Amino acid sequence: MNPFPSYNIHHIYLNSSLAMPAIDVEGQGHYLVFWWKDIGLGEFFVEPGKPLSESEYHEKLANAIRPAITFYLRYSDISDSKWEYWLSHNHYDDFFSWMEIVLAEYIVVKTPAVVPVSVIICTRNRAPQLRECLTTLEALVCRAGEIIVVDNAPADDSTENVVKNFKGVKYVKEARPGLDIARNTGILNSTFPVVAYVDDDVYVQPFWAYQVWKTFQNPEIFAMTGLVIASELATEAQLIFEKHWSFNRGYIDKIYDSEFFKSTLAKGPPVWEIGAGANMAFRKSVFERTGLFNEMLDAGAAGCNGDSEMWFRTLARGLRIHYNPRAVVYHKHREDLEGLKKQIFYYMRGFTTAALIQQKLAPNAGYVKNRLKRFPAYYRSLIVKGFPHYHFEFQTLWDQISGIFSGLKFFNRNKGDILKQIPYRPNKAAPLISVIIPAYNHGKYLMDAINSIRLQDYEAIEIIVVDDGSTDNTEEVLKGVECIKYIHQENRGLSAARNTGIKNSNGEFLVFLDADDWLLPGSIAFNLSHLLWNDNLAFVSGAHEKIYTETDEAVDVFSEVTTNHYLQLLKGNYIGMHGTVMYSRWVFDFFQFDETLEACEDYDLYLKTARKFLVINHIQKIAAYRIHNTNMSGNISLMLSSVLKVLQKQRSDLQTIEEEAAFEQGLKIWKDYYDSLPATGLR
Repeated sequence: MNPFPSYNIHHIYLNSSLAMPAIDVEGQGHYLVFWWKDIGLGEFFVEPGKPLSESEYHEKLANAIRPAITFYLRYSDISDSKWEYWLSHNHYDDFFSWMEIVLAEYIVVKTPAVVPVSVIICTRNRAPQLRECLTTLEALVCRAGEIIVVDNAPADDSTENVVKNFKGVKYVKEARPGLDIARNTGILNSTFPVVAYVDDDVYVQPFWAYQVWKTFQNPEIFAMTGLVIASELATEAQLIFEKHWSFNRGYIDKIYDSEFFKSTLAKGPPVWEIGAGANMAFRKSVFERTGLFNEMLDAGAAGCNGDSEMWFRTLARGLRIHYNPRAVVYHKHREDLEGLKKQIFYYMRGFTTAALIQQKLAPNAGYVKNRLKRFPAYYRSLIVKGFPHYHFEFQTLWDQISGIFSGLKFFNRNKGDILKQIPYRPNKAAPLISVIIPAYNHGKYLMDAINSIRLQDYEAIEIIVVDDGSTDNTEEVLKGVECIKYIHQENRGLSAARNTGIKNSNGEFLVFLDADDWLLPGSIAFNLSHLLWNDNLAFVSGAHEKIYTETDEAVDVFSEVTTNHYLQLLKGNYIGMHGTVMYSRWVFDFFQFDETLEACEDYDLYLKTARKFLVINHIQKIAAYRIHNTNMSGNISLMLSSVLKVLQKQRSDLQTIEEEAAFEQGLKIWKDYYDSLPATGLR
């Protein structure tokens, strides 16, 4: 018997060339995947011994990418034009210019350095695969804020030893065997508001973490799956899996919501179509509503399908799931037939158990009537179709059937336990963030600031309000407000109020939010993700928006500073708003706010800290700065004298010609700036 032909995988980037690739079909097949930069567009197979002419290639190419192009055209302002003509006639320049416009919104140009996503890898005795997976995660253009490896019932310490070679990766041992047990352990040890799962046998595309994070910038999305592409098709087992059990769900976005759930309920919602657990993510708040993964759907129990059963529960509660094909991973399928058969057995065992669970959760669903009861006729037809040799995909037929019967038996044997929900609980080990609000006669704004903290999607936050001798209704506003620490002191000024907050805080990281400002959604987690990546970071700062109360006008304010932070701060306060800054607590072992300063004490602290320690800046909006007629910054003479005093304090520390030049430049910039302001000082 001839050995089964392998299939070569070709990743073809149409942004580089429209020419037909050279492919030899003698004794081998080919799998062609088409891209525009990092955006997948489509695919097709070329079978062994079936050569393609150039015209046939371009026809297949157009058919393969047409659905994706049609999808992206829906969200652009241009027509479909002559793209198929340009493609088939190799008019590269026309096609390139047109595609750049069509995909302008989706082509990644710039990303944050880190995003607040916890990546969970559940693994068991597969150290070589894990090492490759972690290597690609470490090399991401935009890193995930946290990587957690859950070592599931390990036979040795090989997994732990691999993790030790990757700085910042969190190792968690889970003694109880089972994928969903490991998934739940990952959730309970995660820090960030989005948890993403990848299998240990995948490697990720450079923008994967960014695409996951970006998906959840839509507050209506509570779960997501992404594109999974085969990394190898060298064996018959791998080809069977890719052609008949593929994780690949296509190249266009899909939204699964309550309408999808209701419209498919009578037949039993096909939640398995949503994606693959090898590339999925959840907003952590989902688990507060659904409970954790069902641990009875594990390899040591029912088999698998814990992922699709969780998607069912998510949809059943009216929440949306987004299939985002721009979040891409590459998966290595099982190489041997015996391994594939075992995998398919457990798929069908888990599928059957999950279908019966879902039927119990939604009695109106049609899983039994329109799915399971139709299996006998369906498999009879496959038995006839595959007779007598049962080659290729038919080799797993008996494993599928026995898996179904095994799932029925498992469900009936475990009815009492199988529907028990595992409640979600917050990660008590997550770093505590202290948000300190100094308040002086801003009672009318104070609850806006407090509520913006409460609405953060990060769990471990303490709120400390330091009332600096207010004479308005500040104390009255806070009566009955739960879960805040209220401290009253005689009026001593903003610096003293902040220092009091520091002394009374417990957080590993600190944020100072003025009482008339507020934090934007997701800002705590975003800043924290940067600080957790580097213990040596003193603070991280971001962008903000100014809100003018008289006109409701909003203006974005950001300065992208990537190097020489101290030098840039000498020239001016590029941070601009204190609420955008998150500090590591250890900073205050070296510095406090200068209580001799009436204003610009934050600028003084930035300079002192950046002079001595590592700081970073990004352009993600973190907070809103309310501009009104009682802002301290409206007192131009006070602000100018204070900022010049702060800058003069740095004169004796200047060490280089560049620093001296920046200092002199800063003096001029500040004088010119305040001279240019209107008399009101509002800016």
